[in-house]
Amino acid sequence: MILYIDTSDNEKITLILFKEGREFKKQIKVSNKLSEVLLEEVQKFFQKTKVTFAKLQKVAVVVGPGHFSRIRTGVILANTLGFSLNIPVVGVKKGESLDFKKIFGKKGEKMVKPMYDQTPNITKPAKNKLKNIISNLKR
Repeated sequence: MILYIDTSDNEKITLILFKEGREFKKQIKVSNKLSEVLLEEVQKFFQKTKVTFAKLQKVAVVVGPGHFSRIRTGVILANTLGFSLNIPVVGVKKGESLDFKKIFGKKGEKMVKPMYDQTPNITKPAKNKLKNIISNLKR
């Protein structure tokens, strides 16, 4: 059984479960606070499809391109599931066709890395503030 996670869209997340030759799909509108609702939505999806995490054999996740926080959140969940369940994780590029037989045949990794569409825009501390922090650490 494979769980597919796509968080690359700004307005929704897509979850697809490939179970016993059938596909179960759920799209959820989520414009913000994705990290707070993603795992809960996966759990609800599993309850609806009568699946437990223990039955997962592989996790596929869209690794990008896409917005930094959204891609990172999906990849973190996929890697966490892979690690905790000791199952492989497969990275899929956005727009790549969803051929689950092909995904199921991929070896997978212990961990996948996100692929961003641009350099992350992370605020850097002001130089003086950084100097103060460093000088305080030296004390």
